[in-house]
Amino acid sequence: MIQIGMPLSLEKVDDNNEIISYRSRIVEVDDTYWYIDYPVNEKTGKVTFVLDGVKFAAWFVGAKDQAVYRFFTEVLERVYKEIPMLKIKKPMAGEMNRIQRRQYVRVETAVNVACHPKNEEIFKPFVTVSEDISAGGMSLFIPKNSFVEENAEINLFFALNYSDGSITYFEQKAKVIRTSKMKGVEHKKRASIEFIDIDEKTRQTLVRFCFQQQLKMKKKGIL
Repeated sequence: MIQIGMPLSLEKVDDNNEIISYRSRIVEVDDTYWYIDYPVNEKTGKVTFVLDGVKFAAWFVGAKDQAVYRFFTEVLERVYKEIPMLKIKKPMAGEMNRIQRRQYVRVETAVNVACHPKNEEIFKPFVTVSEDISAGGMSLFIPKNSFVEENAEINLFFALNYSDGSITYFEQKAKVIRTSKMKGVEHKKRASIEFIDIDEKTRQTLVRFCFQQQLKMKKKGIL
């Protein structure tokens, strides 16, 4: 599962509750520890000096199964062998959350979404918000006087807002898996949506966004 040189993504929440993203790689492993490159700040492109005890959320893509592995870790010490490295504790199997392909973490978050049918004769376009989102799809609230048909192919237009103020825009093909009434809310429905023909760059962006949302919730004690 682990290979020397494998990319490792690191993220932490700063004192202003903003997510800071870094990229690193695994340069050495033993039975107890992993050794990684000094992380590079994704925004500035600069190598970051890290103090002992700094905690990170981390994730990588398995070399063979292409599943996403997520875990929380901390820097134990700075070491220098042939190159300067950071030593982190090797995560045990129970400390890693394995997410298989097409089985992605879903987080509750409200994202503005424009929903358009592939064939406008099926239903009229509408604007709504998501109930939750993952790298595999999302759940949408269906506005009053609007409807969608199950199995209909649609086009979604939405944007993700990050804590650093940046925004990423998406246009994504999708399929309506099912619709259902919301319990305890009269005349309120939701639609479960699956993304189709999604490219890997978009999928990785969505995985990172969901992971960041989880990291924020963990800091607030929600998770």
